[in-house]
Amino acid sequence: MSSGIQSMILHPAYVKHDPFRIIYPFTIDAWFLNFICMCTVVLMLVVFNRYDPYEWRAKAEKKEAGEENADNFNMLNSMWFAASSLFLQHNGVSPRSNAGRCITGFWWLFLLVMVFLYLTNVTFFVTSNKRLALVATPGDVMAQKTVKYGTIKGGNTYHRLKSSPSLRKFWHKMNNDHAKVYVKDMSEGVRRVKSSNGNYALIGETPELNYIASTKPCKLKVVGEFIARTQYALAVAPGSPLRDHLSSAIEALRSSGVLEDLERDWWDLEDRRHRCRNLTRWERSGAYTINPNDIQGVYYMLVVGVVTSFIVFLIELIYYKTCGGKKRRAPKGGNLKTISGDGFQEERSKDVEKGKGMGAPLGASSNQWI
Repeated sequence: MSSGIQSMILHPAYVKHDPFRIIYPFTIDAWFLNFICMCTVVLMLVVFNRYDPYEWRAKAEKKEAGEENADNFNMLNSMWFAASSLFLQHNGVSPRSNAGRCITGFWWLFLLVMVFLYLTNVTFFVTSNKRLALVATPGDVMAQKTVKYGTIKGGNTYHRLKSSPSLRKFWHKMNNDHAKVYVKDMSEGVRRVKSSNGNYALIGETPELNYIASTKPCKLKVVGEFIARTQYALAVAPGSPLRDHLSSAIEALRSSGVLEDLERDWWDLEDRRHRCRNLTRWERSGAYTINPNDIQGVYYMLVVGVVTSFIVFLIELIYYKTCGGKKRRAPKGGNLKTISGDGFQEERSKDVEKGKGMGAPLGASSNQWI
């Protein structure tokens, strides 16, 4: 009979992590510097729009563009232009001056590099809890630095790793690890795996690990290939005739599938009340695919956006009802000037209306109410 040595970890679905790790691809310094760069571009667009003779404001003053275009690149619109460019979108208006187009082109180039750098690194942080589940070979186990692994002190696996020349590197690494990676028995090892939040893996005999991982609450998972193969045999006295008979009988049981049935009876169907239920395809792939738990920070950000936008909506509505929507008229003979909620002014002089009233005396000042 053959088996092997594998590692058991906490199932990735039960690993707790920072929900906002989606911002980890850049350091806090890089995020702050990127924000400073965005503010600088916004200020330059505002300055260009106000003072450049070829920008929208100058064109509007010369009646070469509509009056509403004068504020295409005020502070708010410039911030929206820079932010929409961040998400590779376009707000419909671009700078007209060569200076504005120059800074816009370099801003787009800057964003192109930053966005793709972020996208190529964010997957590494989002799937950090699944990294050990993807470990395939013993070499991968040795190469990774995130998860500590240990075994039962003085157990069969411990002596196997210590005595085998090809496996001694595992024993040396565990021995040289400053963290105490050895446990006194399997119960302590299981508790440590469950309480490690994915930072500890237990190396042991595959049948025993599979049995423990298949019991409720199903929070453990056996991963990777065999670190080592183990052969089980029956010992008899030298020269005993039982050797050939037992070998022949074991081979016959293996060929007929009886050994597999016995293993299934003892390990899988011994007590269904304490076994994990049959997993669906989605549940089996949950250790490798991205689930809501991995990207919960994105959902939190969307919730913050929804709440913030609703608060801004209420503020705008209250402001419009109290201040923005009122219209006041001037006295008879004066100018009529109103301000709408959008900030646009409409002005009409009653004195110049045909057939109505007399003009104001020369030099008299007209009253304007806002």
